[in-house]
Amino acid sequence: MNIDRETVLIEQLRTQGSAEALAALYDLYAPRLFTFCLRMSKSREDAEEIVQDCFVWLWNHRASLPPQKTLSTILFLRTRHLLINLYRARLNSPHYKDYLACCEIASSTSASDEMDYNDLLSTLNMAMAQVTETQQKVIRMVKFDGIAPRKVSETLGITEQTVRNQLSIGLKQIRLILGKGAIMLELVMMLTI
Repeated sequence: MNIDRETVLIEQLRTQGSAEALAALYDLYAPRLFTFCLRMSKSREDAEEIVQDCFVWLWNHRASLPPQKTLSTILFLRTRHLLINLYRARLNSPHYKDYLACCEIASSTSASDEMDYNDLLSTLNMAMAQVTETQQKVIRMVKFDGIAPRKVSETLGITEQTVRNQLSIGLKQIRLILGKGAIMLELVMMLTI
């Protein structure tokens, strides 16, 4: 697309709120923004979401676009800010902190840590023995083998909602059995996946 056509599209977007102009600009810039986001985030889903958020932001701020900056600069700066916000959110996420704790446990090589881990596995197996056979199968397939609930439902011949219910009920029972050790259950399950 030539510079004059791009300028016309930006002006249509800014002054007329043209959805067609936004669509044409999306077709022009989205592939480059997506590639940039994918390189930075290493996640296709995150990259797609950020590009969409960027163009939603562009639409919401179309009337206040500064004419002195090129749209390319504006979009890449906005994308950069969205990537930074994503990283910050992940760093402050309790899931990320749990992940770091798991990595720390997994990287530990001392004999006592290995014994503690084996004790945890033994305790988990004892707790697993106290839930129903269906719950055991579902928990093992979903949590340990990483199989999606939809696939588990096909394998076991039950509905996907039943799989989710059995998983939820089984995990609640195991947490009750383990008591304070329930937090470690989550870590063990993450490590054994």
